[in-house]
Amino acid sequence: MLPKFSQATYESEPVSCKKCGWSGTGADAILIDFYGITDSQDLYCPECDKKIGTLVKEKRTDPPVDNTGGPGL
Repeated sequence: MLPKFSQATYESEPVSCKKCGWSGTGADAILIDFYGITDSQDLYCPECDKKIGTLVKEKRTDPPVDNTGGPGL
């Protein structure tokens, strides 16, 4: 099972690749995003391109804005 990282803190968290031995921070890894299609993003090793983790997107806690009334209502 690959490690899961928080969207808010992954850039400063240590990550490593079991395949080639590379280690660094989440900011050093390659982040792949599927343009909002999925709820997660994948981190890949910059040396050997192996998937090394998953970045879990934070859930919104703000209530949705109701703009169905139009402007000024």
